[in-house]
Amino acid sequence: MITRRFHPDKPKQKRILRALCDIVGTERATDNPSILYSYSGAAMLFPKAQPHFVVRPKTTEEVQKVLAVARRNQVPVTPVASGSQEPSTYPWFGGIVLDTMAMDRIHRIDPEGGYALIEPGVTIGRLSRELDKKGLRCTMGSFPPGISALCNYLMTAVNSHRTQGHLDDILGLEAVLADGTVLTSMNAMLKNNAGYDLKQLFIGSEGTLGVITRVMLRLRPASRSQDTAIVACESFAQVTGLLANLDVSLAGTLTAFELLWRDFYALVAGDAPPLGKNFPYYVLVEALGGAPEGDRQRFVAALTEASERGLIADAAVCK
Repeated sequence: MITRRFHPDKPKQKRILRALCDIVGTERATDNPSILYSYSGAAMLFPKAQPHFVVRPKTTEEVQKVLAVARRNQVPVTPVASGSQEPSTYPWFGGIVLDTMAMDRIHRIDPEGGYALIEPGVTIGRLSRELDKKGLRCTMGSFPPGISALCNYLMTAVNSHRTQGHLDDILGLEAVLADGTVLTSMNAMLKNNAGYDLKQLFIGSEGTLGVITRVMLRLRPASRSQDTAIVACESFAQVTGLLANLDVSLAGTLTAFELLWRDFYALVAGDAPPLGKNFPYYVLVEALGGAPEGDRQRFVAALTEASERGLIADAAVCK
């Protein structure tokens, strides 16, 4: 286990770079300082932690070989994809930043099986466009289209408002361990209790146990209706009561219930907020369904009922 920053001499640094270039080519391995800086936590106020090398593999085999070089030379490795989470990329111990965004293949979209097999470089926007063509959707929340779908499922999708994220939607994965061993747990079944659930070891590990190179994602049919509202509440008891009430009255179509505190709402609502800024709690509510006219009526009726029960202080429904 590496516990201190990597300090190679110049000859060793050149040997390592040459070995990395032999694996991925000179165009995808570099020690150029101007490129290294962009992988040094540059977006944060913390002291920068610049790597010694940046490598962009395209295949699982290349990842294996890069990790083998790192192991032989005791070089720290920091895997990264789109780097959208704070502090972006932060290689505290230096060494190699393994940028996986060049691994951008969608291997398979299976409408009948209800899954997609993708690599880390596949963006949410690209995946969504391909799924639209087949009448399917992924369950990511409101994330930018240019970021890695796979890595945001693995790291932050538990906060997605449309499902429990990786608790529901990652069916299987492939990972490369530090010694180059490929661990494969590529289950495509929605329910599987055969043997150890190895994927749970890697979900949320953020590269500390291995480099995840492929993932099986669960898919769902595309929705035909989407109804959204912003709701204000005067107490936290109203918020919890509203959630319980809508969960029943919307009959399983409730897909978003995002709580916003007053300070945050005031910050993001701007000068023309849909509701006043004087309430302590706000909730973004969304329902997805399959019958546009009936779903809209049920959505408005559910909010009306909640208001009559004293669970809503004010509300604005999107047209």
